[in-house]
Amino acid sequence: MNKKTTFILGAGASAEFGFPIGSKLFEDIILHLNVIKNPIDKSDYLSDIRKQLFNYGSLNLERGDFDNAINNLLFILLKYYYHDTHYKINGIVSIDHYINRIYQNINSQNDDDNIEKSVFDKEKLKQVDIIIKLSIAYLLFGYEERFMNASARVHKSERSSNYKNWVFDLALKINQVGLDYACENIQIITFNYERTLQYLLDKYLFENEVDGNAKKDFISKNIHHVYGHLGSIYDKELSFGIENNREKVFENPKKIKLIFSHNYDGKISDEFRAMSDGIQNLITESDNIYFMGFGFLKENLEVLGFNNCGKFGEKRMLSTSEYSPHEGYKALFDAIDFKRNYCESFIKGDDIIL
Repeated sequence: MNKKTTFILGAGASAEFGFPIGSKLFEDIILHLNVIKNPIDKSDYLSDIRKQLFNYGSLNLERGDFDNAINNLLFILLKYYYHDTHYKINGIVSIDHYINRIYQNINSQNDDDNIEKSVFDKEKLKQVDIIIKLSIAYLLFGYEERFMNASARVHKSERSSNYKNWVFDLALKINQVGLDYACENIQIITFNYERTLQYLLDKYLFENEVDGNAKKDFISKNIHHVYGHLGSIYDKELSFGIENNREKVFENPKKIKLIFSHNYDGKISDEFRAMSDGIQNLITESDNIYFMGFGFLKENLEVLGFNNCGKFGEKRMLSTSEYSPHEGYKALFDAIDFKRNYCESFIKGDDIIL
């Protein structure tokens, strides 16, 4: 009898490839939106966001209004980032939570000390949504470019024949069971926006000799991004490591599929709700659940549906995480085997059964 397996990836699974965790990405947005005239480093993969945003036509703002919108947003983000006593937000570590805080405060009935309402009204929130999403995309495309260049250097080095990573080892296991089996029985849920996993699996997986689309189908349909992604790696305009063509992000932003859990009216996004429901169904149907680089925060566990423990029954669960589950969920995870090791050795081990 086939066993259904779901991998759940947090920021730690991408960190070894040089991609930022949520708090670091948040820092990058603040840092590079704040660059007005001179980039911090002309060789920096992350510079020029502000310039590109201004040239993006859909914002439809004059220069003065544009700078005012960016500066007001920076003012709010910095308040959250530094967690001063008045605006301290406990336990918030992801961009999604920061953005939701802005949306909820602006839509709140309480006007007392509501700094968000003083600088943004509801009509301007659409601009905030666009600015944040395009900033995330622009920055992460830069990290992809940096990853590509670093990988090229590694492969050209004397160590190239020994260069491995956890995705390579996962691909080995998938190749052993075959893509037909993988398409039916293996799902990957990721809390990361970037697409390194898709890019590397496309390199490492063996194509099905009968169905030449099996690899593409698995990568396109069996990897689920909770908060959306930067677009398909098979789209030539948005291919992985698009080098110096990141302005294409601004030419056709609808191809960027980033999702916030709430809309700027403060209500839960229909797209996010549908994604969360689909993910919970996958987990419910799974026999094996493997957490990799996952922080077990309360908000993320609820997105996955672990606040409704009865739906999940007896699952075989393993994790690489150094973190303990949120207090309210410890009983659910009493039986989990925390391997507390790196993703690569975790995947290589005999404990991973597909």
